[in-house]
Amino acid sequence: MGTREDFLSLYNKLDSLCRAKFSLDDRSESAIMTLVNSLRHSDYYRYNDLADDLDAIRNLRNSLVHTPSIQGESLIAINPIAITKLQEIVDVVENPPMAKDKA
Repeated sequence: MGTREDFLSLYNKLDSLCRAKFSLDDRSESAIMTLVNSLRHSDYYRYNDLADDLDAIRNLRNSLVHTPSIQGESLIAINPIAITKLQEIVDVVENPPMAKDKA
């Protein structure tokens, strides 16, 4: 899989995890935006930074899937740091830190 496909696959995984976590059955609400808002309102300072990172990733994803291509080639390249950060956020959603780890 290429970087673009890896990024989109991981993003879609996070979207599914968030839909389950926040009980969002339909597509009327953005699961990712729900997570961004949840992280922004957290008392845990590290989550506030993750919210900003995830919002940037959300914007990147939207640009990636809604920007036309030229001769079948995407106009946007994915920086590997975006995939690394996205994986970190997936890990946090799948295995949230315990309260003792947040102290």
